Amino acid sequence: MAFISALCVWAFFMLAVGFGISPKISAVSALLAALTAPVFVNSSLVLTEMSAAFIVCMAALYLSSERKNMLLSEKTMKIIIFGGIAFFPWLHIKFIFLAVPFYIAYYIKRIKEKNINITEEAAYNSVIIVSVLLFVYVKYEIYGKFAPLAVTDAITSSYYYFIFSAKNMITSFFGILYDRNFGIITYNLFMIFSVWGIIHIIRKRDFRMMVPLLIVLPYGFVYLFWNDWTGSMTPARQYVPVVFILFL
Repeated sequence: MAFISALCVWAFFMLAVGFGISPKISAVSALLAALTAPVFVNSSLVLTEMSAAFIVCMAALYLSSERKNMLLSEKTMKIIIFGGIAFFPWLHIKFIFLAVPFYIAYYIKRIKEKNINITEEAAYNSVIIVSVLLFVYVKYEIYGKFAPLAVTDAITSSYYYFIFSAKNMITSFFGILYDRNFGIITYNLFMIFSVWGIIHIIRKRDFRMMVPLLIVLPYGFVYLFWNDWTGSMTPARQYVPVVFILFL
């Protein structure tokens, strides 16, 4: 887990440099990300969030890079992305909210570049199809029900459920930021720069910098409606998968 966490920090550094941020500032930002909450407190725990964070960083790195400036070969990056998208549900069903936006963003990029090889894309998509079929089968073997029905049962019988109200959304939003036990900014004052940074890129209309943020927003919004938006054991644990995008 420590090794995966280190890979996340490396991928974030490369992502920041890829956006034209100076290597020195990128290195300092990566160091802050590595040595502060929530990354530091989750870096050695056997949880699924840090693995998801690595997939997010690599996918964002691919989507934001031009082909000539690609860190790894395009084939390698595609294997990581499609393998990551296929692996997301196995880490946790909630990561579907990351898998789908990244999948859509990938094909938007490919269409804009007018560079789609049907045979090649079919091969990559087969990885996702096989993973989904296996996922459904395994869930059926465990619960005796097909995955969609098992998820429905979990939602209706679990302590965790969704509350679709403006009051809960506002409470959750400020709780995620400032709650004394689990708030992101409460445990890491450097995250204040992320709030300022988001406002800054919107004001500048820096659409390239906004793309990774827009992709992870669906995942972030889930916890505005979930009844338990807390860190669930560690500060801001739920936001570990997207925290590097916030640092960016």
